[in-house]
Amino acid sequence: MGPEIWKNRPYSYTSDTWAVGCLLYELAALQVPFEARSMSELRYKVLRGAYPPVPGTFSRDLQQMVRECLDPNPDKRPSMDQVSGVPSAGGIRGASSETPNACTPPSDALYRADLPGLCSPPCPSHRSCRTRPWCPA
Repeated sequence: MGPEIWKNRPYSYTSDTWAVGCLLYELAALQVPFEARSMSELRYKVLRGAYPPVPGTFSRDLQQMVRECLDPNPDKRPSMDQVSGVPSAGGIRGASSETPNACTPPSDALYRADLPGLCSPPCPSHRSCRTRPWCPA
């Protein structure tokens, strides 16, 4: 539940942005952003926006996106259009403005040099990127 729900304020699209931030955090950190032993402790942490940072193995773009999505102030959270427009989300949506068969080094958060075989976004032609020197696959 986003901070606005804890404060008995109306649910809106920014509450969905909060949920996306929680999901992105969990996928990156492999833990929930707000760990608590009681509901009151959970409420306190959510309202303060107190959570451990996203691991440094992920790009600054992803870290910043999670911070913005989990902002306790719903007016400061990005819209879903803004979230999907961030380069680090390009691999999630599969969007690419590159010409077919053109691979470029990924600058997004989904590229993990420490996990061989994960290369995102994939080649627009849906072929393997293995011939590219920057691709760990």
